[in-house]
Amino acid sequence: MKLIRNFFLVFIIYAFCSACKSSKMAYDFPSVGEKKGLRGFSDRLSEKWTKTRVKWSEKEDEKFNRMFERFKGDW
Repeated sequence: MKLIRNFFLVFIIYAFCSACKSSKMAYDFPSVGEKKGLRGFSDRLSEKWTKTRVKWSEKEDEKFNRMFERFKGDW
């Protein structure tokens, strides 16, 4: 049982470490189109969430302005 568990752990560590290797000597940031995997997914999700928050903010500003105009008209 320990042999199987140890083999599994070594395999997982090897899989993660082999994905980090690169033929480039220097690290540079990939362009938006090149991002893959979890990093690309999280960037797309973050961008989508930011757009949603901007829409919500615009709607709240619109509501506030309408309410302010209504109150201003009552005075």
